[in-house]
Amino acid sequence: MLKIYSFIIANLLICCVLIACTNKESKIYGEWGTISKETRIYFKKDHTGYVNLFTNVTSNSKPKSVINFKWILLKDGTFKLVDTHNNIMLFNLNGNKIETDYNGSILEYSKVDENIK
Repeated sequence: MLKIYSFIIANLLICCVLIACTNKESKIYGEWGTISKETRIYFKKDHTGYVNLFTNVTSNSKPKSVINFKWILLKDGTFKLVDTHNNIMLFNLNGNKIETDYNGSILEYSKVDENIK
């Protein structure tokens, strides 16, 4: 009987961990942007995404460059992005913002759109 309870408890703990990771992961889906609107990051549900970099920000401006990436959620809750040139960036979800350390400066991105383009 003790083995059955141990088995059930172990499975419940595994389910809780999976649910917690899924909830955090689902919060990252969508479009994120800087206040200056010069950078947009798109996280897709299939663990791919892209970054649009703008020089002239208007409602119909086209990005000066697009960087594709793949992303994963690490065990510590950090999101790891690896672009097509194998550059790595780490992001942390902090409330309704994502943050990364870029050359000693913290860059913040706010959620722009839940829908992924």
